[in-house]
Amino acid sequence: MSLPQSVRSMSYYGSINSAVQPDIIDNNILQEGSSFGDHISPVRRFFLLLTTFDFVLNVLLWLICTMLTGESVQNAFKKEVIFYSFESSLFDIVVVSLWRFIFILLAYGLFRMSHWWMIAVTTTVTGIFVICKVFFYQWNTPYKDQTPYTIVVVLLIASFVMSWAESWFLDFRVVPCEEKASLLLAKCVNDSTPFIPPHEPVPRAFSEDGTFYSPLGSAMGDVEDDMEECESNCPPSLCTEIPPQGVEYKIKVDEALEEALEIISSGSWKTEIFVNEDVVQSRQVSKYGKVFKFVGKIKITPLKVIHHLFYNIESMPEWNPTIKQIKVLQKIDSYTDIVYVVATNRAGGIVASRDFVVARMLENRGGSIINAMVSVTHPSMPLQPSM
Repeated sequence: MSLPQSVRSMSYYGSINSAVQPDIIDNNILQEGSSFGDHISPVRRFFLLLTTFDFVLNVLLWLICTMLTGESVQNAFKKEVIFYSFESSLFDIVVVSLWRFIFILLAYGLFRMSHWWMIAVTTTVTGIFVICKVFFYQWNTPYKDQTPYTIVVVLLIASFVMSWAESWFLDFRVVPCEEKASLLLAKCVNDSTPFIPPHEPVPRAFSEDGTFYSPLGSAMGDVEDDMEECESNCPPSLCTEIPPQGVEYKIKVDEALEEALEIISSGSWKTEIFVNEDVVQSRQVSKYGKVFKFVGKIKITPLKVIHHLFYNIESMPEWNPTIKQIKVLQKIDSYTDIVYVVATNRAGGIVASRDFVVARMLENRGGSIINAMVSVTHPSMPLQPSM
């Protein structure tokens, strides 16, 4: 498994924050601790392989213990499994190993857990069981037809030591390595994301009735020409002179945009999913809780993105199955409007349809086109009892 080109081309990684030590500035950490698509990280894969080896080793030692009694395979099987006894049988060691193997495989292989609680439970239960086995096993039984004590001791010690080895490897190797790789990956992604400059105060522009608003940010290159071309190809606008309430909407969206950009550009982001060059990251924000960020590339021109996501928004239900209805309630100006959105129900109707009234603003800043929106209330769309 190889790293994506955008990550593989990075030859140096600076420190991410004060919590990250300089020893993570190593490409090996990124190789060992990163998961891409459906592939788990190599360090986690080795941990699961270690757990598998633990189970196979216990089975092998149990078979050796059983065969050393000198009995036939059929009689030995009956004695160990059919007529199982805690004091004389060793088959329960295999069962405990199998139980530990299944739970670890499900928790850390299938569900990709990174918490230590599951490995703590399996190690604790195994340790208690082995200690009880040492006290209650019939060590003083006559030697005839009994397993030699040496191999029994080896089996008990192997089961005990391997469970602790798995716990140690997860806590001191898998979790730290994956966390460091996630922070490094987030650093790589953030460094390759175009910088969006902060908002610069601009003079207020006044309309004929005396109301004022903040005009669109300055353009760079041909981006603004593309936006004007896109707007001219769209249906006639509902735009009128900006009323005072329209100015309030514009200010509210602008404030929300600045807050969103502050969240995006600050803090330590953790990589949740990395598929090809598409990345989903997350971080904790005290005001909102866990916030997610998606960074990716699509094969489409910015002009078409503007057309579909802003000017031709009412056709979104035709290609977005999660949207049931979209209606433009008010066009404030060429780059700001109010829309009403109805989401489809989910999970077979268990999650009912939800509706939203949002103010949207299109802005060109530093060569980046921003489509920002924030929840608002609007007189033409009161609360819907059915939503």
